[in-house]
Amino acid sequence: MIIWQGRGWLTVLITFAILCLFNFGFDKAYGDGYYESHNWVIGVGLIVSGAAVWLSALQIKDAGRELVEPQTGQTVHIRRKDSLFFIPMEYFAFVIAVIGFVLLFVK
Repeated sequence: MIIWQGRGWLTVLITFAILCLFNFGFDKAYGDGYYESHNWVIGVGLIVSGAAVWLSALQIKDAGRELVEPQTGQTVHIRRKDSLFFIPMEYFAFVIAVIGFVLLFVK
């Protein structure tokens, strides 16, 4: 079960789309099975995915609204949270990139 808030589902969509592009591109260029047999390609795909998720998280980040309670005069800041598994998108991008770096060095 995938748990998200706001636009956190974009993390999965962006990562899946980029890995599919890498799969089709490298298999087309170097022959069927190249993507599955070379971990470095998956690692680079995850690093690119992490960068894309981070950039998109920065673009869609909500500035929020500031509301003032009329009775007390206190200010309340309201903004949408974009997270996947309770981790904000901009931080989840680093998790994806670290997994990619690990795959670069694993056989």
